[in-house]
Amino acid sequence: MDIGIKKNIICIHISFCFKKCISSFFKKEFNQMSTMQKMDQYYYYRSWMYDRTFSGRTKLKPQFEEGIHGFVAFAMSQNIYEREGGIRCPCLTCTCRLIQSGEDVIKHLKKVGFMDSYWVWTNHGEQMPPINTGFDVNTHA
Repeated sequence: MDIGIKKNIICIHISFCFKKCISSFFKKEFNQMSTMQKMDQYYYYRSWMYDRTFSGRTKLKPQFEEGIHGFVAFAMSQNIYEREGGIRCPCLTCTCRLIQSGEDVIKHLKKVGFMDSYWVWTNHGEQMPPINTGFDVNTHA
């Protein structure tokens, strides 16, 4: 086998192992975070939701457009999508009261943006992070 190919295979393997280790590390770290820390992560990673247009303009930011397509893909992958026959539209006007097609949800979000404080997509299959009070609860008492 050519030495260049061997180097590429080794680099790919190292990269894969590194990503796997990092992924499990962050998953473990995320599980150990307090509820407040987890919410801070939602705010950070979903800040695109409330950063729709450029200042003083109507043009949408690319990260907002990418984000809404990712949101719709996520929503369509959940069991609730099949049960309800569509996506609850989280736009500022519909506020998850109306069930729409993916295309209509994208149109609404582009036009008016997300409803206020919808960081955790609870109407689309996500769960709120559990509240950690710091106290052990004895359920056998």
